[in-house]
Amino acid sequence: MFADEIEEEVDVLDGEAEGDIDDVDEDEMVELPGGIDQLETLMEEYENSKEVVDNSKLVFSKHSGSVFCCSLNSSEGLVATGGEDDKGYVWRLEDGEVMFTMDEWGDSVTEVAWNKDGSMLAAADMAGNIKVWKYPGFKQVWSFELGQDVLWLQWHAQAAVLLAGTAEGQVWVWRVGGAGDSKVLGGSGERVECGKVLGDGRRVVAGYSDGSAKVWDMKTGDQLHSLVGVHKDSIVNVNINNTNLILTGSSDGTVGLWNSNSGKNVGILVCGAQEDEGVEAVHVEDGAVYTGSLGGLVQMWDVSTQVSRWSTQVLGAVTQLQVSGQVLYTGTEEGVVRAVGTRTGEAVTELTGHRGAVLDMVMRGDTGVTVSDDGTARVWDLRVNR
Repeated sequence: MFADEIEEEVDVLDGEAEGDIDDVDEDEMVELPGGIDQLETLMEEYENSKEVVDNSKLVFSKHSGSVFCCSLNSSEGLVATGGEDDKGYVWRLEDGEVMFTMDEWGDSVTEVAWNKDGSMLAAADMAGNIKVWKYPGFKQVWSFELGQDVLWLQWHAQAAVLLAGTAEGQVWVWRVGGAGDSKVLGGSGERVECGKVLGDGRRVVAGYSDGSAKVWDMKTGDQLHSLVGVHKDSIVNVNINNTNLILTGSSDGTVGLWNSNSGKNVGILVCGAQEDEGVEAVHVEDGAVYTGSLGGLVQMWDVSTQVSRWSTQVLGAVTQLQVSGQVLYTGTEEGVVRAVGTRTGEAVTELTGHRGAVLDMVMRGDTGVTVSDDGTARVWDLRVNR
């Protein structure tokens, strides 16, 4: 532009060139009749309308509500899922065909678990009903009514023994089949948020909502150790490494390290700087310890020095951690499974397709299964997504 070509100079008010709307007449503003609730609904609809690339191998959509849990029977190529619709399904990995329907529940099916050899399947609902079926044939061989919330369900790795933690502070241990013997460990009134059978097969560690953990002898019912003094908030995840070191992940953002034989605390991993960055997942694989927080921080730890080898920030709160091969898969509230290398923490790939939080997942060999708040389960070919 040349100076002699200028026809007229016009003064521009501050902010006008940037599209400042401070001077817009209030009468011209549009008010939503539904107020803030309608605005939030419109924003949610907008987010849901965004195109999501689905790189899953198969989508299972028989559930009519959130899908809370999944368990994989690799040898038979079967998946069990349970959902908000008061139903559980067993379906084929290959094509999603339903092989068995678990119905007649009193509430949402929140726990499903195949035993180690895939010969029995257990499931539980929020009303406290627990059932076990024999495979093949899916003949129901055992049931129990607790009458209270079941918070977790786990098979013993070496015997037909089923364990469950309840909202009233009890750890139940049943011998399924035969005489059907049972034991009740504790009953403090604090919720038993998580539990894990130790490597010797005789003891179980349980994490409670008051920040304590307890080690129990499953045969005698005796409390062996009380693990206290570290956590200020609920223990939401427990795990063990191959030396029988107990790890307790808490909502306060820390992981406690405990000697399983003495019950003494031997260290603390500080995983979150803020209270809202609680440790949602602790995963142990080949002696390596991985943690994931609600703040989206994923870390690998050297337990001997209690120093993080690497850390990476993923988008969205972490809900699940699983390792397959040399890849750590991180399920998030955003619905995306983000994969990073176990050695460096560098991004590898993303598994996308879910439109709701990933609530449970299994990554085993070349196959991955995830379930979500969006009402679907998805199967992933991990060879393609590495």
